[in-house]
Amino acid sequence: MDKGWGERAAELHSGNGGGGGEGQEDNPSATAPASSQFAPLFTSTAPPPPPAKHPILNVDITNHIKFLLNPAEHNYHNWKSFFLMVLLRYGVMYLIEHPPPTNANIQYLELDTHVALAMYATLSDQIIDHMIGATTTFDLWTQIRDYFLTNRVGRYMMLNRQYRNLKQCDLSVDEYARSMKLLTAGLVFIDHAVSEVDLTTQFLHGIDDRLDTIRVVLGDTVPLPPFETVFSLLKLAEENLAQRTADAPATVLAIHGLGGPSGASESSSGGS
Repeated sequence: MDKGWGERAAELHSGNGGGGGEGQEDNPSATAPASSQFAPLFTSTAPPPPPAKHPILNVDITNHIKFLLNPAEHNYHNWKSFFLMVLLRYGVMYLIEHPPPTNANIQYLELDTHVALAMYATLSDQIIDHMIGATTTFDLWTQIRDYFLTNRVGRYMMLNRQYRNLKQCDLSVDEYARSMKLLTAGLVFIDHAVSEVDLTTQFLHGIDDRLDTIRVVLGDTVPLPPFETVFSLLKLAEENLAQRTADAPATVLAIHGLGGPSGASESSSGGS
């Protein structure tokens, strides 16, 4: 005789939903949720490692840039080139490309402040006085760029006048060449590049009269030698001239018999 629906329901209830006996043995996973529910409370995990320190934070900028940005030195082009290489070397070019995001974390802000302070360390007092309120790398870089590139026409007129009027005077050939190259670098940066022929011609034009002979020879050479060749020859001529000048007093003394033992013996014999 078949069991009724009531008896079947009672059997199912006693086998699966009861608190013990055979049903629990047949279904051992019945208690698993209770034990796994509290498992996270009793497991310990190691704290995450601190973020790696950016390598540029250990960099002394003066090891890479050994001069100060100074308008009087016309060295903005060189300063910018050096600083860009440092930013590129350490992978932080983005700091000058846009300001810090509004949600920047402390690591980003620390990095940005470090680079901004490094930039300040390469500025002369004259430039620092104009960098008002620049506290981020982006703001400082932008203000420096604007300071040097504003009024390009006026800056070109000033640099070109200095370039055309530059003379060696009491400068050494080395110092004279450096001054001229700084001026031409400033002209290049404002899109007024000087050709090498013009640079060499202007360089010879300003050479002091004491080197006039070699200046004329080089100026008449066709084609005109490159600037570096002219510079090297003039520097060598200057060194030779300085050596001859230093040797001149000894030569004069020797001619007049006053520089050695023979001169002394002649003086004594003449007196007797």
